[in-house]
Amino acid sequence: MSILYACAPDEQVTAELDAIAQSENTYGMVCDEITFENNVNRDANGFVSSVQSTGGKTIGVMGVRRSYSYPFKAYETTNMANLFNTTGTTKPAHSDDDDLIQAETGNVLIVNQTSTAAYTDDYANGAKMTLDFSSLGSVTLNSLTVLDNEEEGSKAVVYLQDGTTQTFAYPMTGDGGVGTLMFGTNGTSNVVKLEVILGPEGTRVGSGAIDNIKFCYGTSVYGCTRTQGYWKNHASDSKHYDATWAKVGESTLFFKSGETYYSILGVQPRGNAYFTLAHQYVAATLNMKVASAPTAVVTAYTQATTFFNTYTPAQVAGDKNLHNQATKLAGILDDYNNGKTGPGHCD
Repeated sequence: MSILYACAPDEQVTAELDAIAQSENTYGMVCDEITFENNVNRDANGFVSSVQSTGGKTIGVMGVRRSYSYPFKAYETTNMANLFNTTGTTKPAHSDDDDLIQAETGNVLIVNQTSTAAYTDDYANGAKMTLDFSSLGSVTLNSLTVLDNEEEGSKAVVYLQDGTTQTFAYPMTGDGGVGTLMFGTNGTSNVVKLEVILGPEGTRVGSGAIDNIKFCYGTSVYGCTRTQGYWKNHASDSKHYDATWAKVGESTLFFKSGETYYSILGVQPRGNAYFTLAHQYVAATLNMKVASAPTAVVTAYTQATTFFNTYTPAQVAGDKNLHNQATKLAGILDDYNNGKTGPGHCD
């Protein structure tokens, strides 16, 4: 939702901001994705033990090979999860995998063929990949990208908070192909873990990769908020310093204002709504480091960020529409900082 109109009537802007304010104590869903292009953690053997989502959440990862022992339903216990770069036309060194590089989707998750992580090549005799979402409580799982699945009988199993499971048929893609597995029309909620089984259990076949796991999770309510006056009086020059300031930086420049995050708190608005909004924005920035914020507050904060990236104090001072936008946004953030919305004011 954009609120910055070059020549929109003031009534339209006001109505849009009123709609935000009316829902400002609602906590919603945050949607995220695992693309395997962000930070990963690797275990002592060099294999992937967790990945970071696009939204910065850490998701546990495990990849194990199917056992050689009959009846081929058990799995080894050593983690062999690895990333395979499908970009380009040249397969990685020590790999005989010509089909995965046809996908061109960037990094994908595989179970490695060898015990040397530097030699990226997917295991061809059945495997299981696990993604652990429990650090988020639970998630609504929406979809994932399937690569190079040539075997009937592959499947995805989701584990729910109540201890039950749901199984989803895995799409056939053919050699080097790419497909999408949907976890229901509206996703599957309350998921704590996802397992992808490559190849039918009881056999010695099954390979491929996964990518682009899309999921959403609810925001939890935590912490408490404080006013701009508190933050102004608890900076580094105070004997009651609040270390939350270190997460923002008192000397960090405040957009195009010529002030810092700390110094702008001392600027009197004198009718300029730029500074009225700036005071509430600084307080909200600090509060959001230690407390949850409802969806509407996050929306207003994002709109305020765009506002400050676009306009200077002088531009706001001379424009009625910009003045009204800043005033409305300041009101939403002020309610949050004062504890009228969100988790509440600190005692």
